[in-house]
Amino acid sequence: MALLVVFNNPDNPNRWRPHERELLVSRFGDIREVSAGHALKAFGSPDAALWRLSAEKTSAVQFNWALEAESKWWGVPQINRPSGWLAAHAKDYAFLEWGKHRVPHPEWGYVRTIDDLARVQKRLPALVRINYANTGDGTLLCKSTEDLLKAWASIPAWYVSAHARYGPGVARATIWTKFIDAPWEGLRYSYRIIVCCGKIVTGYARTCPADSWLAITSKFRPEDGEKWLELNRRCRTFCRDNEAEIVRSVRCLGLEWQGVDVIFDAAGNPYFLEVQPDYSCGNPRYGDQSPWYNPSYPELVKFLKDNIKTVDHDLPEYSQLWLNKREHFRACADMASRYAGVR
Repeated sequence: MALLVVFNNPDNPNRWRPHERELLVSRFGDIREVSAGHALKAFGSPDAALWRLSAEKTSAVQFNWALEAESKWWGVPQINRPSGWLAAHAKDYAFLEWGKHRVPHPEWGYVRTIDDLARVQKRLPALVRINYANTGDGTLLCKSTEDLLKAWASIPAWYVSAHARYGPGVARATIWTKFIDAPWEGLRYSYRIIVCCGKIVTGYARTCPADSWLAITSKFRPEDGEKWLELNRRCRTFCRDNEAEIVRSVRCLGLEWQGVDVIFDAAGNPYFLEVQPDYSCGNPRYGDQSPWYNPSYPELVKFLKDNIKTVDHDLPEYSQLWLNKREHFRACADMASRYAGVR
């Protein structure tokens, strides 16, 4: 069986993550790579397809090409079908679907007029943001009327910046989301959980100081190491006890292989934030270093090396199926090949 992998640009040297391609080849036997625009012409109906459309940079034309191919290949096993792509691309589309399927997510709404922002005053603190930007770009945490006015004034610049960085954009919008204000032990935290074809592969916690709001890997501080370990233990427990709900949060979007971001309120209730088809695993071409590629931040790498026995013992999935990218993608390839019917 050959796996057809559809990229926006199959000539992009950074299209594959460390060990990803080799492990997929080991399970499927052959990989054929095409662009969204040439998929139908080049191969007709494939044995199985993996869609790797960018969550930010896919154009409307590419998206429509992909939808046409998906429709014509309807009986073919397809991973991350284009019909689910908008939910991975734009947070509001994920929220709309999660609302239909009763998956918990933050209260939210569109910001189309100044009156929309006026109504947000009763729901502060809130994040005002572009619906498909990432790592905090085009986002402002608003705690006051003055912050809302600043956000309103910033929206044109956010749009210009997003256009320059990502292109014209598909379904671009400005939204607000209720800020879940629940620090723990002086930290804010979020979980990144990797789901592939009906199973959780691994998950891990990310932290930042409570005076910030963006809990991502790069915000780790050595003085928070023991708290980081405890939050990762809690992430492991959450994944073990809630696998069906976490998997459902991906499947109800029409997707299979995603990174899922989750936060919690003060009572411990989860809120699903977004899914990420190209979750970061590091990239050696950018200078990221082994043994793990991601994380590559020196302070976190040093903490992990200094505490690797504890990490191995307390967080075996993180150690074996995240830090070890070869084993991570071996597990993903196993799940993807079973989904596609490889024997």
